[in-house]
Amino acid sequence: MYRNITILLVEDNSDDVVLVQSILKDTEYVSARMILKSSLQEAVDFSADNPWVNVILFGLDIVGDEGIDMLRQLSAAYPISPMIVLTQEDDDEMAVQVLREGAQNYINKQQLNQRILRRAILHSIERNENLLKLKNAYRALQLSEQRFARLFHFNPVAGLALATFDGVFSEVNEIFLKLLGYTREEVIGKHVHELSIWRDPDLRERMVAMLKQGEEVRNKEVQLYTKSRRIIDVLFSMDIVEMENGPMVISTANDITDRVEAEKRLRESEQSLDILINSSPDQIWLIDYELKLVKANKAFFLAVKDAYNIDLKVGDFILFSGVPDDKKQQWMQYYSRALAGEYFTEEYEEHDPRSEQNTCFELTMNPVYNEKRQVIGAGCFSREITLRKQTERNIQAVNEKYEILSRATNDAVWDWSLVDDKVTWNQGLEVIFGYEKRSEQYTGNWWLENIHEDDRLRVIDELSSEVTRGESNTSATYRFRCANGTYKYVFSRGYILYDGGRPVRMIGAMQDIDILTRANNEIRRLSLVASATDSLVTILDEDEYIEWVNESFEKLTGYRLFEIQDKKLKDILNGPETDGATLERIRKQLDACVPVTEEILNYAKDGRKFWMKININPVFDQRGKLAKFIAVGTDITILKEYERNITTIAKELSDLIENANAVIFGIDATGGVNEWNTLAVSVTGYSKEYAAGKKLLELLVSKEDWEDTELMMRSVLQGFPVSHYEFPMVNRAGNKIILLLSATPRRNASGEITGLLAVGQDITELTHYRHSLEEKVKERTHKLQAALEKEKELVTLKSRFASMVSHEFRTPLATIRLSVNHIKKYKSRMSPDAIDSKIKVVSEQVDHMTHMLEEVLTLGKAEESKIQISKRKVNIETFFAGIQEEVENIFKHSHTIHRTLDMQQYEIETDVDLLRNVFINLLSNAIKFSPGKADIYLEGHQEDKKLIVQVRDEGLGIPEEELPKIFDPFHRGTNVATIQGTGLGLSIVKKAVDLIGGEVTVSSKPGEGTVFTVTIPVG
Repeated sequence: MYRNITILLVEDNSDDVVLVQSILKDTEYVSARMILKSSLQEAVDFSADNPWVNVILFGLDIVGDEGIDMLRQLSAAYPISPMIVLTQEDDDEMAVQVLREGAQNYINKQQLNQRILRRAILHSIERNENLLKLKNAYRALQLSEQRFARLFHFNPVAGLALATFDGVFSEVNEIFLKLLGYTREEVIGKHVHELSIWRDPDLRERMVAMLKQGEEVRNKEVQLYTKSRRIIDVLFSMDIVEMENGPMVISTANDITDRVEAEKRLRESEQSLDILINSSPDQIWLIDYELKLVKANKAFFLAVKDAYNIDLKVGDFILFSGVPDDKKQQWMQYYSRALAGEYFTEEYEEHDPRSEQNTCFELTMNPVYNEKRQVIGAGCFSREITLRKQTERNIQAVNEKYEILSRATNDAVWDWSLVDDKVTWNQGLEVIFGYEKRSEQYTGNWWLENIHEDDRLRVIDELSSEVTRGESNTSATYRFRCANGTYKYVFSRGYILYDGGRPVRMIGAMQDIDILTRANNEIRRLSLVASATDSLVTILDEDEYIEWVNESFEKLTGYRLFEIQDKKLKDILNGPETDGATLERIRKQLDACVPVTEEILNYAKDGRKFWMKININPVFDQRGKLAKFIAVGTDITILKEYERNITTIAKELSDLIENANAVIFGIDATGGVNEWNTLAVSVTGYSKEYAAGKKLLELLVSKEDWEDTELMMRSVLQGFPVSHYEFPMVNRAGNKIILLLSATPRRNASGEITGLLAVGQDITELTHYRHSLEEKVKERTHKLQAALEKEKELVTLKSRFASMVSHEFRTPLATIRLSVNHIKKYKSRMSPDAIDSKIKVVSEQVDHMTHMLEEVLTLGKAEESKIQISKRKVNIETFFAGIQEEVENIFKHSHTIHRTLDMQQYEIETDVDLLRNVFINLLSNAIKFSPGKADIYLEGHQEDKKLIVQVRDEGLGIPEEELPKIFDPFHRGTNVATIQGTGLGLSIVKKAVDLIGGEVTVSSKPGEGTVFTVTIPVG
């Protein structure tokens, strides 16, 4: 143990040196490093560049009266290295004095041997190490108690009290005093029974007894009396803490009076709610997420009992075994929807065993959330609505009968009250003319205004004449305006009711004869051109027998009119290949007296087949009765042959697209899918039926790719084909797929672009591989670049640090050496005051070098984020007063600091140590760089929640080009080379301000001075 140690031997007697070396040779210290110095001055000089040795041995005869100071310097240089004195027999008095100056042991040279020297070295090292451990432990204990005190007094929430086991208060925090209404003087030193703060005086003793038995006392709800004897509820905890003067009881009290009162009101409210819920005839119940019954009213329990003969209880599974499987499945769906967060209302039926009938219910379910907005259950409400449903069905049946009767007329039925001029219409007003059925909007005047202006006067005259004659029936044909502004021909019939000869009411209907009237008009026009047209024109009677055909009909069919009169078209034109389904559709349309258009295969007189597109329109007389049919046919044989060829080609193309070994899809001009082959179904997961009509962007493309995809589609739809486009899409499973796409415009017969057709190959794996390679290249390039930048930064910082150390340490070291050499050379001729002056110079230079090293260490901690923020409340007025006094003392009042503060609140919460570092540096810089200018200004004010402080001087100033680098580590201005400094102060200021969440800025003009502005939060 302790073999590889360093021993400093200070001895001017060579025989004694040989003696010590020979003795150590035969011990475990044979490998120890031995440093020989012949005087204490040489040892002190050695200590300047060698900060550590394990043991110091020196002969007492080299000390003398004048060497005591040198011994003190050596002890100061090696404060934790033990010193052993080698004495002569007559040197005991001097040895005692040396021991008082710091030596740990002494040995008489006449008694020196291997055992004594070995044990002296070992015991001295061990003794010093034990002393060092004790110092560190004591320092740690002090720090721990300081932290405990800060936590105790600045706890913002809980009231804290420190007391002896028998209940005498030794310390309390402000929250405790505020909670109970006492002052510190009224509490400290008093017994708990003197203050009578416990409503149950014995409770504290029981808690202390629990602590002594090793039990925990945590979060007990107790009641305390305040000074005004008001009872408060607190959450109380107790524990034992070891203090410097022995174990103590620490208590915490959190005021929960408001919470206890709120819980009491909540219980009362819940009781009232239970009474209200249980008085309701409707079923109300609450379930949790595990489908267990949490709460229910009496109506619910009675309903379960009546329906299933089960006594359900709170906590039971809601889907109990007595529920039939179909009902259980139905209710499971209801509960699942509610527990998934859905609020809904449904109707359901239950069989009533007493009446043997079904009972209707309306169910409302509402999800129940916790404070994190997570569903934890469902509230359920069920109300019987059997009577309401029966009433609704009765009303619906009456309405349906009325609607059927009203619709059966196929007319717009009206009821005109002539007394108050109100007209009520049936749904025919909306069906035929497009007006809403709301009686309050319609009057007789509205009806007259909507009659065509060419028919209006005639209708009014006819109606007036009928009323004058006292006739009950009225009718007229005219044009009536629709909601969209067009007109329809109508035949209006009505019945007039009289009261004492005065008309009071008219009831009637308007029949839509627009098609009939326009058809008749069309026939008259067609008759003029029928004989000259190339189309086949046929006039049939109401029973579909031929009355007349034009010349084109005779030419195409080969039949003359006299041959086919009184025959039906189907009897002369239809053949073996004529489609029966088409004939059936024509027959049904003609039976219904509605127009029909069909394409049909016919046969000429000579058996030749031809295709004809035929349009047959019914013609009605003025009474609305069917009179004739007009059939107009067009020979489309050539067109059908062309269509057959096109269809064959299209089918072949469709088969090719459908079975191609590539994804093929098409869209129309609006982006809707209209083509989707088999591989598209396989790759996307969407069926052809599902994809049809869907917008391609919404179906396949993620939002971030919409813009690029839409640009590509728009380009193709404008006539510019695209090839080798990497099309990103998301399939039904949510996986991203890349297609290598080629797209071309689709055109109609007129050459207009109607959409696009795209063909793509799945290159997802290839793309992922390529992207993976690209990302690896980028990642490695980024890492190399970052490493290079970091290396450059380290080289720069090392260079600056070496330059700073070389420059800033050289001067103080030279000063120290000069002072020490001066003392060594002239100490016999120097007065004590002169020696003290030189020593003071050395001490100041050592302090200066220590300050520079502390700045480097502080910056290093800040850069490595090792500085911990510790906020506490501080009076800002007192703080800045202390800073001012400290700085003025450092600089021996060479400058005057003018301090002004304008605050709304003088107590703020911040990290005091960091804030002190900031303003010590700023004020020190202001003084250092203001030679010949005596005034420095420290000015602060508060704006909202921010403290703004300015440090202003009238000194050298900072060149404008150097302002951006002023906070860089080791940076010093070009105009301050002769002034001592490390270039770290402002860098430390910037780091400290950033750590406390503030901001620092600078403005300066060379020769006029500098202003540093620090903004920090006050909370």
